[in-house]
Amino acid sequence: MSNYFARSYFFYLPLCVMIGLFYGCAAYKYPTECYYVEPPLLLEQEERLLYDTYHFQASSHWLYYLIPRHRSQIYWYDVGHWCTWALFGNDDHGLFAEAQLPLFKPCRPTSFLKAFTWMVRNPLHNFCHYVIGNAGCVNDEFTLLKINKKHFSCLHYESVARTVFAGRYTSFYLGLHGGKPFISLRLSYGPKWKSDFYIGWRERGNFGIKFLPLTKNSLVVWENLPYEDAE
Repeated sequence: MSNYFARSYFFYLPLCVMIGLFYGCAAYKYPTECYYVEPPLLLEQEERLLYDTYHFQASSHWLYYLIPRHRSQIYWYDVGHWCTWALFGNDDHGLFAEAQLPLFKPCRPTSFLKAFTWMVRNPLHNFCHYVIGNAGCVNDEFTLLKINKKHFSCLHYESVARTVFAGRYTSFYLGLHGGKPFISLRLSYGPKWKSDFYIGWRERGNFGIKFLPLTKNSLVVWENLPYEDAE
C-alpha cells in the first residue's frame, strides 16, 4: 500500500505543478501581433507576401497562448509564462521561425509539428541566450590559447569578442568571452571537408554546443571571416 501511495505521489505532484503553472499564466502585456519583424527591403514582392503570411499565421497560433513570443510580454509575477518562455521560446526568430530568413521549411504550414522541429533544431534557445547567456551585449575576449597553422598566441585581450574558430583550417581556441569559458576545435581534411566542435559562451554572449564530425567547408562563409591562416 505504501508503495502505491509513493508512486501516486511522484506521478501527481509534477502533474499538479504543471497544471498550476499553465493555469497561473497571466495575460500578456502586449499582444503577439505587435512583434512583427520587418523583412529586408531586398525581398521581392512575392517573398515579402509569403513572409507576411507566415507572420500572421504564426501570431494567431494557439501555441503563443502558452509560450510568449518575447520576454517583454511577460509580467514579473507570471511564473508559468516565464518557465515556458525560458524552456521553449525563441525571442529572436519565433516559435515557427517566422522571423528567420531564409524561411524555415516554407512548404510546411504553421503547426505544432513545425514548431517542434524548430525547437529541436534550436533547443533551449532563450535559456541559452538570455537566462545563462547575455546575447545582444558586447562581450570582451581574453584569449588563453589560440593556435592555427600560421599563428600562435596566448594571454591576449580584445575589447570586442570575435573568435569562434581560430582558423579556416585545423585550429584550436581556448578563451573567455565576457568572462565565461569557450573552447573550439576544427580539424580540416583538405580543401573540402572538416570537423567542427565547440562548447561554451560564444562571442555574441549565448551558450552553445556544436559537434559536426564531418561537414563540407563553406567558401561563402570563409570569404566573410578574417582568418589569420587564410591563403
